[in-house]
Parts: sequence; structure tokens; C-alpha cells
Amino acid sequence: MSLIAKEIELFPTYVYIIEDKNYKQYKKNLVSWLQKRAEIKESITRSNVGGYHSEGNFWMDFNQHEYCAVLDNMLKTLIGNNLQRSDLQNMYFQIINSWYNINNKNQFNKLHCHPGSQLSAVFWVQTPENCGDFVFYNPNQYTQHENIKQRTIHIKPEEGKLLMFPSCLMHEVLPNKSNQQRISIAINLKAFS
Repeated sequence: MSLIAKEIELFPTYVYIIEDKNYKQYKKNLVSWLQKRAEIKESITRSNVGGYHSEGNFWMDFNQHEYCAVLDNMLKTLIGNNLQRSDLQNMYFQIINSWYNINNKNQFNKLHCHPGSQLSAVFWVQTPENCGDFVFYNPNQYTQHENIKQRTIHIKPEEGKLLMFPSCLMHEVLPNKSNQQRISIAINLKAFS
């Protein structure tokens, strides 16, 4: 008699990606606006190793930019997808902080997570070839290390795409190996009743 075991996947982690198909018409203006802003606003250090990291209240200024409404709509779409899979359907999400990063050659963001928020997102503004993958670390690797199939998942940044994920997921951005700047906007969201 042959016994067959059934594998059951428990507690999957969902991330969402959405793309703005019309992003190219905004890109030049948005890149220029962010670069000019970085010239007059001081950089801070968080997970960034080198590079520019704006202050955490960036969304207040960005609210004045023409692209903000498009990005806000993308966020609402992904939040809706997330709420369908969760018990937070009677909650609403609010941006609690936002910033942007500009990474030149060999600059990167070290391993970190985003405590104090439930969802985080990154929008890729400018992503030249070899600008550094966005890497998620398996949250179970320390407790179930002997039967982990994948320790990391690499996501190649693509301009005009927004990635949303649980804020507790450890992640990093690999070094930019291109000669052009890698630019991204990051957002943290918290649920309220």
C-alpha cells in the first residue's frame, strides 16, 4: 500500500504590483521635479547606504504634483485588492509617511522593514538596466530553515510600477550597478477604523 502526503500551504504572504501604462508621459517631468527637490532639501539616513533619502513627510509636497492623483489611484486599487483578502474590510488606510530615494552607482538600501505601518509600497520612477533588484526575505527562514524552498525573492524594478507589500516583510535594494540614477518613491500606510 502506497501512502501519499498532501502538502498544505499555510499563511501565504501576498504582494501586489500594478502598472501605469501611461507613465512615460509623466516620467521626464517627475524625474526633474524630484532631482530639483533633492538639490534644495537635505538628505537623511535610514536604510540608505549612500544616495539621497528625502524626509518622511514627502507626500505633503508631492500632493501638489500632477502625478500624485495617478499614484494615489494606484494605491487605492492595491489597497482594495489587499482588503479583499483580509479582515480589515471595515477599515481605511492612511499614508503615515512617504519619502523618495535617489541612488547613484554602487548605492543601495540595506535590509530593513517598516515598523508602525501595516502596508508599504514602492513606486519606481526611474530604473535603468542593472539598477539593483528589490529583494524580499522569507519571514519563515529562521524558524523553518531546514525546509525552506526559497530564502529570497528578487523583483526587478520597472518604471511606472507600484509594488505593495506587508510592512513587516524584511527587504533590501541591491546596489545600483548602472551609471544612471535609480529613483523610487516609498509609502507607508496604516489601517484606521
